[in-house]
Amino acid sequence: MAARPASLLILLVLAAPALVGLAGTMVLASGQLFDATVALPAFVLWATLLSVWTGFAATLLALAISFAILAAFGGRAARLLSPVAAVPHAALGLALAFLISPSGWIIRALGFDTPPDVALLHDPYGFGLILGLVIKEVPFLLIIAAAALPRLPMPLADAVKTGRMLGRSDGTTWIFGILPMLFPLIRLPVLIVLAYSLTVVDMALILGPSNPPTLAVLTLRVAQSPDIAALAPAARLALVQGLLVIGAIGFLLAAARLIRTILNRAVLAGRMTGLVSRSIIPMGRLLIMVLLGLGVLSAAALILWSFAARWSFPDLLPTAFSARAWRAGSDIGPALITTLSLGVVSALVSIVLVSALLEWRDRTRGPSGETLAAISALPLILPQAAFLFGLQVLMLRAGLRPGFGAVLFTHLAIVLPYTMLCFAGPWSALDPRLLKQAASLGASPSRVFYKVKLPLLTTPILSVLAIAFSVSVAQYLTTLMAGAGRVSTLTTEAVALSSGSDRRIAAAFGLMQAALPLAGFALALSAPRLIWRHRKGMLA
Repeated sequence: MAARPASLLILLVLAAPALVGLAGTMVLASGQLFDATVALPAFVLWATLLSVWTGFAATLLALAISFAILAAFGGRAARLLSPVAAVPHAALGLALAFLISPSGWIIRALGFDTPPDVALLHDPYGFGLILGLVIKEVPFLLIIAAAALPRLPMPLADAVKTGRMLGRSDGTTWIFGILPMLFPLIRLPVLIVLAYSLTVVDMALILGPSNPPTLAVLTLRVAQSPDIAALAPAARLALVQGLLVIGAIGFLLAAARLIRTILNRAVLAGRMTGLVSRSIIPMGRLLIMVLLGLGVLSAAALILWSFAARWSFPDLLPTAFSARAWRAGSDIGPALITTLSLGVVSALVSIVLVSALLEWRDRTRGPSGETLAAISALPLILPQAAFLFGLQVLMLRAGLRPGFGAVLFTHLAIVLPYTMLCFAGPWSALDPRLLKQAASLGASPSRVFYKVKLPLLTTPILSVLAIAFSVSVAQYLTTLMAGAGRVSTLTTEAVALSSGSDRRIAAAFGLMQAALPLAGFALALSAPRLIWRHRKGMLA
């Protein structure tokens, strides 16, 4: 019986803000608060179709590319692309825009004298947005899959050797043997990627189509109307996003079940050859080179633009360099301080709350890891707009005015679930024999927690802090809505400047936004070696 209160408490802390906000959005959408309505654009249906197309295309492409790279490199692939996973969506989108725009670096390298009259950026079919999402989500899926590989029924190397003994190629073994076992282990992160791809706002503003935009961007445009009556139709559009995500998740799960059945029948019938099986490993080797190349070029373009004094088309490199963009961006200092403050406070509060919840769960024999994962994923699968509208109104009624406190609260609504998802695994993997030994020596549960658990979890704690910090840095919609435009962060400024005329200042903000999470991960990797320099066993 003790498990039920633990589950309820964890649900209350992690998912209550999203659920309460969703209920508030439903009230807004029903018109009980605002009777007035505004005429919605006629292309709402096209915006919805765009969201479906870009969201599914990006997710399925990212999943296929991740599987191909895993087949070629195994778990090592995650280390090669992990820096890209730390870069916020907005910073990556801004860097990619410098590459694929009609006057971007790729067009210059191809030798064009004038920019081509082709919509390479903000194209009406969302190909630029799909490319940006794929580049961002493949490293994330590789990290998740690499962590799941040890949980396969048999070691990866043994599975490949078994396939060879049966006369099957490595590609055939991966497609028909390993992938059906691996997908159920990473299903939840894949659903989170799908939900995010369907409802992304910041990257869609930078790379996506503009007229009509995706449904998420259209919802934001309606919500930003100066007429307060626009909140009702904006809330309805937000709920449409929620229904869209639910339908997409159901479709993906049904499709995955169908594909697994087809693969099983192919195995039983002995039909396990084909072009895809033969090409998956060569394609994986090629694709990782392409992704690495795009990542390096994007970062280089961002750095060059931030220090370029003059870079005219079609010059391949700037003809003069200057730090004027960094000096001209007068808001970069306050935005940097606000971003750091939100990130540090969100990460610290999240790790403290999650540690307390996990410890209380252990003492009360609370919910299982699967239940924890389901509770944690709920706010991440819900479209942010679907609960932010209601949460915004409820915070105003509670007296929490737009500002730093309101933004911090909405950041925690997203950062806390990520922290639980990332920290629950290392917490559960802790060797229970060490804890029992400490208890047998007379240590109280609290002393075991402070003197044994936390020191042993130093490295995971620092890693999760870096992840929580990077999640906070990347928040755009939560900052924009809860802050009502009064709280400027590097992310909101970078997105706002992406449509401006001065690429140099936009690049400076994007570069700073990308540098913060990378610095956090670098600190998380180096700090344990400094803390435990006299206890090498703690680094094992």
